Amino acid sequence: MNAQFWKLSILILPGLSSCFLMPKCEEYKTSFLGKEINLVLQVNKSVGREIDFRGYEPVTTKPVAYDDAGGFYVNIIEAAELGDTLLKKSNETWFVLKKKKYNLKFGVQCKDDEFLKIEPDTLKKESLEWANL
Repeated sequence: MNAQFWKLSILILPGLSSCFLMPKCEEYKTSFLGKEINLVLQVNKSVGREIDFRGYEPVTTKPVAYDDAGGFYVNIIEAAELGDTLLKKSNETWFVLKKKKYNLKFGVQCKDDEFLKIEPDTLKKESLEWANL
């Protein structure tokens, strides 16, 4: 029985350990390319690291949702309030949360492909032309 346990452990452990490997910082940043959202937040069903925003697209007023998972979203979830607008262009690696008096820009900062930080930058309302739709 003990020998079978070790054989099974040798087969399973390498696969499990790869689940906990973090991607390189630049790879992680580029994983946000292609994602796009323009959503006025009406419902926040987010839990932990899983973002789940429901609302409407401000130009067309059609219902939209944005859901995804990852530690990056914790800061956005904590800063978001009903009525805020979450913006993300597909060719950018960062998100903008438009608040009443200012905008917050959320992105990953890297140095030599190592994670430096994930934290928001406060932006003036006029600082991003495309964010002032």
